[in-house]
Amino acid sequence: MSVFVMPSLGADMEDGKLVEWLVKPGDAVHRGDVVAVVETQKGAIEIEIFEDGIVQSLEAELGATLPVGATLAMIGDGAAKPAPAPKPVPAQEAVSPAAPQEQEPAAAEPVTPEPTAVIAPAPEAPVPEAPAVPPPTPTPIMPAPATTGAGIAASPAARALAAEKGIDLASITGSWPGGAIVLADVEGAAGPAAAAPAPGPASSSKPVRGFDIEAMRQGIAAAMTRSKREIPHYYMTHEIDLQQATDWLASKNAGLEPAGRLLMGALFVKATALAAKAVDGLNGTFEDGSFHPSEVVNAGVAVALRGGGLVAPAIPAAEEKSLAEVMAAMRDLVARARA
Repeated sequence: MSVFVMPSLGADMEDGKLVEWLVKPGDAVHRGDVVAVVETQKGAIEIEIFEDGIVQSLEAELGATLPVGATLAMIGDGAAKPAPAPKPVPAQEAVSPAAPQEQEPAAAEPVTPEPTAVIAPAPEAPVPEAPAVPPPTPTPIMPAPATTGAGIAASPAARALAAEKGIDLASITGSWPGGAIVLADVEGAAGPAAAAPAPGPASSSKPVRGFDIEAMRQGIAAAMTRSKREIPHYYMTHEIDLQQATDWLASKNAGLEPAGRLLMGALFVKATALAAKAVDGLNGTFEDGSFHPSEVVNAGVAVALRGGGLVAPAIPAAEEKSLAEVMAAMRDLVARARA
């Protein structure tokens, strides 16, 4: 049994809205199948699964906005488990209460206990039912904050903005499960100046496949600004003689069909991934003032869209893939990004 989670569809993505399921419990899925549609700041995007199996259950409801990593579905090897049916009452249990032998003497007793009818006033005791009307139980509805003090759960972007604005994270109520704080929570606490611009007129509630160019450009601008502000940047130039690589590529492609030939871009992605894997300081994240190297290299590939705009989908674990696999992944990313 494995867990299918909300994927990260961009370096700046913190959450996504589930707008459509394309599978149901019991369906067989295969690696590469599109199983759902998620709406992000850049548009509605089809998401695929990366393993074979049977959909056991759908754990997320349509319309729910969920953080990256949240459980969407459970995938197993066997058939989906049917919903548990109510247990039938065992025949023995049905027979035992119907045994009249014990009930007959009980019926004889009520004849003499007529005086017990005097006890009938006892039902007046139900008068105390009145104070039971106002149940004091509603108070547990509000859960206590899951994280306080030094243990506050917050995204790196939220922490950075809070530090920049001088906002105490303990004073913010997180909007995600467990009280986790995301960037939008800090922007709201910082006031209108830091909040994102109000969206334009509401569009149809039905999700539209593809990209909203204007929303995408706004998302790109916001992501680049935040990246420049929060991520350390450094620049380096170095001249490399690619003649040997060019010659090798030409000889390699000579024996391949046009659809399977390699491009120089595949070499660049593979070389970059290997370099990032070899030098931990080039591949990781800063959290709470310390650097955390990543276990794999998810290489981003910039794709220009025909209608305008730019996206940078990632090739997961690029350092572990062969050149042919990197090239196939690049073709797939470009085709899906421009679809």
